[in-house]
Amino acid sequence: MEHRPDILYYLTPVLAEEVEIVGYPEVVLYASSSAVDTGFFARLVDNDPKGPAIEICYGIVWARRRNSLEVEELIEPGTVYEFRIKLGPTACRFLKGHRIRLEITSSDFPNHDRNHNTTRGGTIW
Repeated sequence: MEHRPDILYYLTPVLAEEVEIVGYPEVVLYASSSAVDTGFFARLVDNDPKGPAIEICYGIVWARRRNSLEVEELIEPGTVYEFRIKLGPTACRFLKGHRIRLEITSSDFPNHDRNHNTTRGGTIW
């Protein structure tokens, strides 16, 4: 999916040694939107130079649910907010020679319902 212009990619240099992670990764994202609501997805990926990139874990946050699942808080377009995206639990060893990639996008359809970036539509959780 590296060809898609709607996905931000952050990539480490080639790992000089193995890196292990265990636990519940969390991405702290500072972002704004031109809409009153949107979704943000973060995906942690093992980028193997000799094979396919493997998704390790991912997480999602709807802007209107960034502080609470019980209370909706729309965002002000153009204002920067802090979004905490909790990724799924993982235990992973990134091998020497691999790279760690973080992908940020605002959609993951058809894996998750569309967020229409309005006050209507999109799954609320």
